[in-house]
Amino acid sequence: MGGGPCPRFPASQPHWLLCLSFPGSQERPRPEFAAMAPCMEQNPITGVKEPYFPDRDRLSRILTGSMAIILMLCVVMIFLVSVIMYRGIVSTMMYRTGNSLLVSQAGNIANVSSCMVNLVLILLMSQVYTSLAEKLTRWEMHRTQTQHEDAFTFKVFIFQFVNFYSSPFYVAFFKGRCGNTHGVVPR
Repeated sequence: MGGGPCPRFPASQPHWLLCLSFPGSQERPRPEFAAMAPCMEQNPITGVKEPYFPDRDRLSRILTGSMAIILMLCVVMIFLVSVIMYRGIVSTMMYRTGNSLLVSQAGNIANVSSCMVNLVLILLMSQVYTSLAEKLTRWEMHRTQTQHEDAFTFKVFIFQFVNFYSSPFYVAFFKGRCGNTHGVVPR
């Protein structure tokens, strides 16, 4: 056998293997983007007229979507604070009843009921956030499927991270310090 290229694998084969993943500028526009884009513009690479959405308008939509994300993250914090307040109110109401059974179990009842309320809120908001992230990402008009999926994944990650980890963060760093009720000092 000689030192030349193998006849089964021509010299152009490695080039085609490198071209399997197109750079973002050569990726075809999403069908949703093509249907909703307000104008057509010539692609500088292919020379073909393609749907176009102005970058300024897209940036404006992304910034508006970011404000919606920040607003929803604030909603998570509000829910967390409301669950903490609920726990304190339930505990206080049970202490005021004067019933010895309720007084002795007030902390446990308040903790369990607030955990259940928190669980329901986390699961409900998880569904809301995923739906909102999908609508925001579609509204932002990303040109390619890769850009669309990246933006959607980022939004869902931020929503879910704050939603699921706000409660453990509260338990780990604040509950022991500010969770005391009725003048009981831990030793």
